[in-house]
Amino acid sequence: MNIKDIPWKEIADKAETARDNGLTNWKFANALQTISLDHLLPIFSSVKLYGNENKINATKTFKNIPNVIHTPNGDIPKEIVLSMLKAIYNVPRSKLISKSLTKNPRFGTWTPIFMYAHKLNNNIKYEAWDKKDEMLKYFLGSGLEWILEPIPFKEYSDEEFKEARIQALTVKSSGELKPATAYKCNLASIKVLNEAWDESSPKITEECEAPWGHQAASIDYQVDEWDQDKYEIIHVPKGAIMMLLQLWLGNASIRDTSGAMILDPYNWDKIPKARDVVISNKTNKPW
Repeated sequence: MNIKDIPWKEIADKAETARDNGLTNWKFANALQTISLDHLLPIFSSVKLYGNENKINATKTFKNIPNVIHTPNGDIPKEIVLSMLKAIYNVPRSKLISKSLTKNPRFGTWTPIFMYAHKLNNNIKYEAWDKKDEMLKYFLGSGLEWILEPIPFKEYSDEEFKEARIQALTVKSSGELKPATAYKCNLASIKVLNEAWDESSPKITEECEAPWGHQAASIDYQVDEWDQDKYEIIHVPKGAIMMLLQLWLGNASIRDTSGAMILDPYNWDKIPKARDVVISNKTNKPW
């Protein structure tokens, strides 16, 4: 199917309704699997970017999209481009591509397609975008918008990394250890003193250079009985757990290292050193 023949507005509107209402039937978006997302890149990279103070601003970029975008593939009306962005934001990435995400990680959940188009074709790094702009979530995609929220920072030693991964991957009911390529993992939280990140708290060390939050001295995967009056519970986004522990799409055996994927929640262009070996098809071990 030609990219211009896809009913972008209809799919975008249905996708927004489906996502808002928690629907699971995405058959209406099947037409998107008939095209390669590579075909969208020259269209998106033809949209002029606008910014403030050396940072690219998503809000200004949206406001200044012209009525017609001149692309290498011909002129595309603004309405279609906006519908493309709306569809890509709302449709789960697993319903957007014909292959499984683990077989095509370059266009998986952790690749912000609009931003990737500009990184690939215009050399605009992900770190050049204004992370304080709430509208940026529409360029990141619904599967990545959590990355704009404050994320507790944790720099793991090798031993801490191994222990944290075991906690994240152990099925509590059975004790089974899931492989690091699995999508499911235990959610995590940290606890901090309610007194505004008091430096005397044993759970918090010094302020770090990461764009958000403080360093967490410990991250707890068994969130149960905490003194609510004394401590504040800060939930770590599932995507952050997966990135920091190199699980699922972030695992060495799956991840794309061309620069398309965001693999570090603090430096979106950084490709972290692999903390484990590549998993073979003959083993179920997570590392």
